Amino acid sequence: MSLLWLLACAPEMAEADVGAVAAEVYLEEMWAQRALTLESGLEEARALYDEGRRNDAQATVSAVYQGSFEPEFEPLIRHQLDSRRATELEYGFGLAREAMGRRDKRVVDARLDALIEQVKQAADELDGLRAVLL
Repeated sequence: MSLLWLLACAPEMAEADVGAVAAEVYLEEMWAQRALTLESGLEEARALYDEGRRNDAQATVSAVYQGSFEPEFEPLIRHQLDSRRATELEYGFGLAREAMGRRDKRVVDARLDALIEQVKQAADELDGLRAVLL
């Protein structure tokens, strides 16, 4: 609601500025929703791996990391929760990507499942803090 008020009071605000304001507004279950987006990307990577497209699966994990985790989750987890946890999650992406270079589906599934669960837990905690990007 306050975002709408800000926009109404400042119609000359550039479009790029709207994103900056929006990043400072918390929406209910915002991080849980973003975790679902991240999970969807990791599940897409799993499907590619299952099809035998290991390089595409690895590239998808990298894209999820760079496009969703690193710019949104990682800074908040590092500063709002625990820097060690942020590092462990980053490492989890690397482990999942590395596992996809092999032919052991059980390891890939275990690493993806663990990573998804850890991201969901962090998202729940961020929602509990009503954390926002600054």
